[in-house]
Amino acid sequence: MYSSAGLRIGDVLSAEVEIYGDLGAQSPAGFLDMKALGFPVIATPSPLFNELPLQVFPTAERARFVTVSTCTGTDAVAQEIASRTNGAVENMEGAAVTHVAHLFGIAVGEVRGVSNLVTNRDVKSWRLKEAAAAAQEALVSWLDRKLNN
Repeated sequence: MYSSAGLRIGDVLSAEVEIYGDLGAQSPAGFLDMKALGFPVIATPSPLFNELPLQVFPTAERARFVTVSTCTGTDAVAQEIASRTNGAVENMEGAAVTHVAHLFGIAVGEVRGVSNLVTNRDVKSWRLKEAAAAAQEALVSWLDRKLNN
């Protein structure tokens, strides 16, 4: 999670949108996303650029998720990405899954447990197993409610 998100380690939330956080171009004036460049990532029926909305929300709490190609390992880069995207949670695969679902017209959702603060790389502070278990518990609970109602 980005420090500006107001989340805590162990929180579980759904993505309301997946953002391609580093898809675009660097320029002397700053980062140019796909909209600024004029290149939609999904052209039809209506163009989508760096932000891909989701349709399935297994948890009550939602946030903007940011997919990056390189894990952010410094506080300065984390702050820049969070500020530019207004994102809360960083990952490396959510936008790809959401992108494919959009291409095939499939409703998609994403649930994540927060395992660490995106800052200067400190693997000792990560709580990956706990975050994955919390996300799994939330998803199983949601599926149970869906199947038994």
